[in-house]
Amino acid sequence: MAENKKLSDESLNLVSGGTAKETAADSKILNTLLKGQCKQYEVFDLHLQEHVAEIQAAWAKLGVDATLNCGALFDPGAANVYKIDGNIVTRDAAIKHAMLVAGKEFPVDDGFKIM
Repeated sequence: MAENKKLSDESLNLVSGGTAKETAADSKILNTLLKGQCKQYEVFDLHLQEHVAEIQAAWAKLGVDATLNCGALFDPGAANVYKIDGNIVTRDAAIKHAMLVAGKEFPVDDGFKIM
């Protein structure tokens, strides 16, 4: 019988996520960091690929290569992938990096709401 191994929180963060809700939250964070250069989107806006492309471009302005997979309306899609200098990082690490580059820091509650 195969042994079950537990993932660390860091490893779990690398393979989880990718929902449209998370990507919508990214747009709000990026809007704040880039002073309105990225629009704020709600979940239902993200069915249009150009909106997802805009969010990916905003991440790139802050040094993060983001591959966002919002899925369909009721399908969360594959996990989002965030890379810095070619290395896969967690979403939290990508947000921290973006804040550092932008020179702004603010609390982010559970990775969704800007408090």
